[in-house]
Amino acid sequence: MKKYLYLVLFLLIGGMLHAQSWRFAPTFGVQVATVNYSSAYKKEITSFNSAYSNASVQTAPTLKVQIGALFDYPFSDRLSFRTGLVYNGKGGAMTYKVSDYGVTAKFKGTNSINYLELPLIVSTAVGTNDFRLEIGVVGGLAVSAKTKYTGSESGNYYAESTLKLPIGNDKVDEVKPTELGFSVSVVKQLEVNRSPLEIGVHIQPSLSKWNSSSKYQPDYFARNLLIGVKAVYLLDL
Repeated sequence: MKKYLYLVLFLLIGGMLHAQSWRFAPTFGVQVATVNYSSAYKKEITSFNSAYSNASVQTAPTLKVQIGALFDYPFSDRLSFRTGLVYNGKGGAMTYKVSDYGVTAKFKGTNSINYLELPLIVSTAVGTNDFRLEIGVVGGLAVSAKTKYTGSESGNYYAESTLKLPIGNDKVDEVKPTELGFSVSVVKQLEVNRSPLEIGVHIQPSLSKWNSSSKYQPDYFARNLLIGVKAVYLLDL
């Protein structure tokens, strides 16, 4: 998948250099990132803690950002195609809580996986009030991944560590090198300095499984999910 992403990117950049209608579209977004785990994944984690009384596992979102350089090709005032490169943060948190003999221990792990993404988006006007619907697919390359563990016992902090997560497709790896996602945004288009500014909400669920172990245990998987706000500023080239 990686070589195809590079090929598509090369062809797109070549086309942009020879096209006069493209618009440069820097983008920035703030989003809530979480991970959807399969039932088998959750059951495995819960069974690991079943030796303790009052064992529980909870997931939680984390705050991430995205920043990118996009290019927009308008076919008309109501329809355009958009692509480029976006650096996108994903991941989520999971808390393990176990109690025994009157002592409660809590362990929290936060995964941070950063992707360089190539979106292929169609943007179309909706109605007559400058609202637009943007929909498409997003291919990503994992460029870094880590997890941070913190622990406490009966409310007292006692441990913290940060580990790098290996990226690859082998059994010893944690994160797959590629990801495929689906993106939907609803934006309001404004005019700032005679150029369009889009502000809106977006959701980006992953279509693929990001944990490498899912290759060997298909029912044991996790998928990323992003929900947030973003801004895109369109500038004529």
